[in-house]
This record gives sequence, C-alpha cells and structure tokens, in this order.
Amino acid sequence: MTQPTYDPNIPANRPDSLKTTQPQLQSNFQTLFDAFAVNHVSLTSSNQTPGNHLVIDLIQQLNAIETNVNEINIYTKENEDTTTQVFFRYQGNGQEFEFTNYQIYSIKPKTVSSKVHTPFFTLLPGNVLLYFGSIVNNSIKQESTMRLDLLPPIAKHIITTTVCIHGSGPSQFPSVSLPPTEDEEFIKYLTFNNSNAVFFPSIDYLVMANI
Repeated sequence: MTQPTYDPNIPANRPDSLKTTQPQLQSNFQTLFDAFAVNHVSLTSSNQTPGNHLVIDLIQQLNAIETNVNEINIYTKENEDTTTQVFFRYQGNGQEFEFTNYQIYSIKPKTVSSKVHTPFFTLLPGNVLLYFGSIVNNSIKQESTMRLDLLPPIAKHIITTTVCIHGSGPSQFPSVSLPPTEDEEFIKYLTFNNSNAVFFPSIDYLVMANI
C-alpha cells in the first residue's frame, strides 16, 4: 500500500465533483492523522486523553536559545565537564542555568568464574543511585546462584531490579535476594537464586537504590 502524502492544494478552488475531492480529502486527513500520532496519544484513543504528548524530544543545541517576553525555553546542550544536560532559560533572553547535572560513570570490567561484569552507575535527583551494566557468562556450568556486585557499594535501600536476558534462557528468571545487613550498612551485592541448578544466561541489568 502506498503511503499517502499531504497535498496543500486540496481542497482547491476548482469545480471538482465530490466524487473526486472526497478521496483526496480523506487521504490528506489520513496523512495528518498518521503524522500527529508520532509521540502523541492517538486521536481515536478510548482509554487515554486523545492528543496528549507521549514523548518530547529535546534536540541538542550548540548555544543558548533566545527567548521572547512571556516565553521560556528548555533544551539540551553539551556540558564539557560531564555530558549532555538539560538547560533552562528565563523569558526575555534571561538567565540560563543547567537544570540537570548527571554523569555516567564506568567501572573497570571484572571477571569472576568466567563471568565478565561490566558495570556503570549514575546519580539521579532525590538521592537515587542507578546501577546498570551487563554480565556475560562464558561458563557452561550449571549453578543455583549468581552474584551481582553493586559497584560502588554505597546503596542502603534497593528500590527495584530489572533484568533482560541475552538470547535464550530460563522461562522464568530466578528470584533476587539481598545479603543480610545490619542497620545503616551498605548493600554490596544482590544474589539471583534458583532452587534447581540452571545455566545462568548473560544479562543486562538495572538496579535503582537509595543512598
């Protein structure tokens, strides 16, 4: 099926019959509908508010964006000391300031028992620590547990853990448990458990914690 394209000359001031203009108008409306559906709730949605934004793209800028009176601007720009950050500028070309100040930190990969752990972490607003990375398992040994070291070990409370398996793996991923800790002690690792010994697949992981 050919993707319809928008024709700005429809309707035109010409004596076309309805039989001719109706499919042209429908094609134009379909093109507008499809274009608007990108990053928006569909106009025909019954369980969400039609037309609401789903995603807002902040295109990276080279310089501060000009602002008129009664207008503000939110945009992204590279910070040479960290990475791309979100910036905010007040109306009337007012003061510009950096709205976010995050940086992704990498830690040297570590190999233990044929498992290569490549960890990263970053800090989010609200004292939230985000651990993420991968564990590539090059072993064919079946094991009942697999350890995930949280580096650096500065987390005090785990908020959530998400795991994505590389390729084929167990139909249900093993449960996650915390090591026994005393009050105010840092959580240094998590353990994946399975009552039956299995071959643990390679994984990507994301752990949110409080510090």
